[in-house]
Amino acid sequence: MTPIFELTANGQDLTGKIKSRLIGLTISDEIGTASDSLEIELDNRSSAIAVPRFGAELRLGLGYAESGIVAKGVWRVDEVEMSGPDRKFLIRARSADTNTATALPKLMAKKDHTWLDGSGNPLTIGAIAAAIADENGLKLQIDPTVASTIPGNSHQTAESDLTFLGNAAADVDAFVKPAGGKLLVLKFGAGISSSGQALPTITINITDALRWRCLLTRRSSHAKVKAHWTDPDGLTHEEIAESGDSSMEDSETLLEENYHEGATAQNAAQSKANQLARGSESVSVSMVGDPRICSEMRIILKGFHPDIDRTWLAARVMHRLNESGLVTEIECTKVI
Repeated sequence: MTPIFELTANGQDLTGKIKSRLIGLTISDEIGTASDSLEIELDNRSSAIAVPRFGAELRLGLGYAESGIVAKGVWRVDEVEMSGPDRKFLIRARSADTNTATALPKLMAKKDHTWLDGSGNPLTIGAIAAAIADENGLKLQIDPTVASTIPGNSHQTAESDLTFLGNAAADVDAFVKPAGGKLLVLKFGAGISSSGQALPTITINITDALRWRCLLTRRSSHAKVKAHWTDPDGLTHEEIAESGDSSMEDSETLLEENYHEGATAQNAAQSKANQLARGSESVSVSMVGDPRICSEMRIILKGFHPDIDRTWLAARVMHRLNESGLVTEIECTKVI
């Protein structure tokens, strides 16, 4: 298989111009608010490549000559590094949804806001997300179970809309991410793309792997989470969430937030328990490049080990293209 790529900058095809000068390129794709990134390293000994304009829109596709190109996303140039004497040229770019001088300034700006309706009742996460999306000219894509939930805190204090909404979503085991002109508020592991379509499940056989590593841990702090809430009479109650493998000997992780109702406290405790459980098992695979793979996909491993051969969640995916070929590196967590 012959790796190929296509690169445009502000609509201009640069593939032919830089093909012979490419030292390597790397795409990083993660779940959540972490900005997806692109790095391109070029040999510029003849100084034939001009410094790209900051904010220039880059579109990249990766694939193979035998099977075609897969569009991998849109980024904007954020940083340029030049070095010598070999005159290397490194271009760094971040997700186009968060990286321009004017990109979503209201979404990123710190502010104070109280999210209540006209009667003084807390708004749902769905209502909050809809208002934030509308203010920033984004379409909203939100999981219905998340949308109907009341956040544990309705008072936004010296934090951005993105941070506030992300914290609210985290209490119901969801994440927030601006992508593809949308504000995504989705459950971890839902396997939904920015277009709203279900992502395919990819099977990786041991014969595809170049290197792999699996970490399985069992710590008491992964098993139980406790959250407190206070009722209208001022009485404090507690809710406990447990992972599937908890036992009587396990200690508890206590959430600092004091919630206003039992359901919200239970959701927060369960979300934290899920987060800890996901982190207790992980597997990383470096494999023959597969440009179809992206974060949030479910990955089925086969032929590795009986305790590893199952479905995992791709939390971070990196695609690297250089003179050695196309390699995909995947960091997976436990599916809850």
